Amino acid sequence: MDCTFCGKKIPQGTGIIFARKTGQVQHFCTRKCEMNTNKLHRQPRETAWTAEYKKVKATRITAMKHAKEKKAN
Repeated sequence: MDCTFCGKKIPQGTGIIFARKTGQVQHFCTRKCEMNTNKLHRQPRETAWTAEYKKVKATRITAMKHAKEKKAN
């Protein structure tokens, strides 16, 4: 199972499960991830230590490299 916020694997028998009134279930590896999602309303793609941020950053870097190559040609 993966953390809803940071994307890290959660070992079985650990972590926090949060159920919303709507029936949506969220799994968190730490209280830090839970608070970032529920209380602080942060987006994983904008938080530097999450897996989703790293994916977005890699995409951005490759796009910049391709733009520089096109501009050089």
